[in-house]
Amino acid sequence: MELNFKLQRNEDLRLQKLVNKMTRRHNRRHIVDDMIEVRKAKKAAVNEKNKYYTYQKVPAKKSGFSRWYAGSKLKKNTDRLILRVKTKIFSYESLYLYAWHTILDAVDYVRQRKKFYLSAAIILCAFGIGSLAYHYLFGYQIIFNGYSIGVVNNLSTFNQAMNDVNENLTSWYGNGNLYYEQSITVKHTFIGFNRSSVLDKSGCEAAIYGCDFPLFVDGGVVEIDGVETVRLASVEEAQQAVDELLSSYIGTNTDTEEVMQSQVVQNITVDEKIIQMGTEKSVDGAVAYLKSLSSTASDTGTASSDNSISSILTSNSNNKGLITALNFRSSEFSVGTTTAKPALTIVTVKEVSYTDQIPYGTTYQDDPTQYYGAESIASEGVNGTKQVSAVITYTNGAETSRQILSETVVTDPTNEVIARGTMPLPPAVSTGTFLIPTTGSISEIFGDSSHAGGCAVDISNSTGTTVYAADSGIVIKASYYGTYGNCIMIDHGNGYSTLYAHLSRFAVTVGQQVSQGQVIGYMGSTGYSTGPHLHFEIRYDGVREPILSFFSYFAVGVEVKALN
Repeated sequence: MELNFKLQRNEDLRLQKLVNKMTRRHNRRHIVDDMIEVRKAKKAAVNEKNKYYTYQKVPAKKSGFSRWYAGSKLKKNTDRLILRVKTKIFSYESLYLYAWHTILDAVDYVRQRKKFYLSAAIILCAFGIGSLAYHYLFGYQIIFNGYSIGVVNNLSTFNQAMNDVNENLTSWYGNGNLYYEQSITVKHTFIGFNRSSVLDKSGCEAAIYGCDFPLFVDGGVVEIDGVETVRLASVEEAQQAVDELLSSYIGTNTDTEEVMQSQVVQNITVDEKIIQMGTEKSVDGAVAYLKSLSSTASDTGTASSDNSISSILTSNSNNKGLITALNFRSSEFSVGTTTAKPALTIVTVKEVSYTDQIPYGTTYQDDPTQYYGAESIASEGVNGTKQVSAVITYTNGAETSRQILSETVVTDPTNEVIARGTMPLPPAVSTGTFLIPTTGSISEIFGDSSHAGGCAVDISNSTGTTVYAADSGIVIKASYYGTYGNCIMIDHGNGYSTLYAHLSRFAVTVGQQVSQGQVIGYMGSTGYSTGPHLHFEIRYDGVREPILSFFSYFAVGVEVKALN
């Protein structure tokens, strides 16, 4: 019962509110209509009053135009127009009154619920103030390719800066096909009242350029057996480099040379790929590089480097684990490793005609006018010539085999004639003592070969240093002597002899008698030598003697002076 009463009461309240609302609306419209009628009645009364006063007066004599106008059609149309205008004015006034009373009703409605609307107004104001504060005090931190470039007030500033960067790069490099990594992370951040840290568009551009990101362009890649070998600026340049490389090894047919066969062992291809700007080579540089990889030498190992797109893009990044957008296009990039292995083998077989020399021989004849051991050229030898036809195989431009097809002698060689002395040497006279033969620093005493057992000494000095005879005697050799180079040997007549090697030139001849301290030659580096020095030996009956037996104070590093 109580529940039904409450429901009934609530329903009565709702009906009462609806009745009040309809009553106000009806009253409002009724008031407006009444006001319009009142205005019309007032106007009619005024018109009647004016007519009354008009008829009470003595009518003035009207002009002909007035009389014509009073009964004309023009007056009727004019009166009708005035009536229509007045009707419109009353309509606008009624709308104005209706709108005004509607506003008054709204104000009354708000006054009755002022607590609710006041709370709503406060909430809206707080929301607006909060939105303005958030927009002013908060911004966006931009992370570009792992680099934190700064804070912007809104993202449109950064987007405009990126557009300018793209346009500038295209203009600077004159290339509309530039690629670079654009991994961008945006984070909301508190700026505060310090606006100096907020970047404008130009500041964003400068920060982006400072990230030092690599640029990529369309290029051509030469691959050998699927291994990327060299990168060029375009596919056309890459193909040109391959053509020039092959032609440099194969060559062309001439009157004396005919290419019989040419074969590239490896598979050479040219592909169009995106390469990192600055890694491309010129055509000449690519040809030189490919030639450096073309070798018949044994494998010397590899020197590979990681040029994967991930390593390139993250090499300058603070986030080494950054997964970049360009990684998803890795198949379009040149990301192979470089190698120092022999990567190219070009085998060319040619039939060649050429002129070759026939070496001359040597004959000897005795000369009684020269001392024994001396030699001189009696007549020069002359090489002969022959025409040769051969098949030569080249691997990477180097000859690997030669098959002689035919040989035709054009001119015969003429042997060289050497006169050998047979006259006995004069007797040697010795003092029995030995002096130091030159000035310099002792660089070796004990060593291998001729230095074994300390049986020789090396005295180093500059080329041209004077060499003296260690003792008096007869010169028995003054010629080139194998690893000794230019060599002088002196027989001292008492079983001893001395040897002076690696000379630059001679000052004596075979059979010449020299005295102790006489100039016999000049220091050099002929024969097997690592630098200018004098190799000095003392021999007895042809056997080398320990040098310290004659100069006990000799030691490596000691400075010695000639004729001491």
